[in-house]
Amino acid sequence: MSACLRFGMLLAVFLGGCASPSIDVPSARRLSECFVRIDQLAMEAGWKPLRSAALPAGALEVRIWNVPALGPTSGIALERNGPAWSGCRATESFKKGAMPKVRTVAPRSGWNEFWAKVERLGILTLPDSSTLGEEVKFYDGGTTVVEIKRGNKYRVYHYYCAESQTWPEARQMAKIEEVVYAEFDKP
Repeated sequence: MSACLRFGMLLAVFLGGCASPSIDVPSARRLSECFVRIDQLAMEAGWKPLRSAALPAGALEVRIWNVPALGPTSGIALERNGPAWSGCRATESFKKGAMPKVRTVAPRSGWNEFWAKVERLGILTLPDSSTLGEEVKFYDGGTTVVEIKRGNKYRVYHYYCAESQTWPEARQMAKIEEVVYAEFDKP
């Protein structure tokens, strides 16, 4: 079964079981391919897929995934419940039978300063790159996937090799990646 078909089936199951969800998932092929690796890592790390996770009222969760062509997938889950923040990172292991490395994380500059930076750069509002036109193609580039969940509203977008694309939105995504890696270390 193709990755696109599996992803579509997961969404159909998810949508069928939720009361009036708001879900924004682009149909981009690259994003569907990334979710095969993201969902596998999330499952191995003990994380529920964010699109089907239940959050407390008023909570926000953002997951930033790094899906390289030739390296381990990693993700940072950032959750705000009221004024309290928490973070966790999962990194895929390529050793046969090894579980991913999972650890709690916090930004070097503190949660409020970090969040203000990435929110100003548009982490919650950037469009999916598939809506922006033709992208520069590479065979060994990486994709950044951002998932956002607030209540029953779920949104995801992705950028392939953001630092090499020409759109202003891709430059914003590249800046978000720089901030995240400066605050949490590159995987």
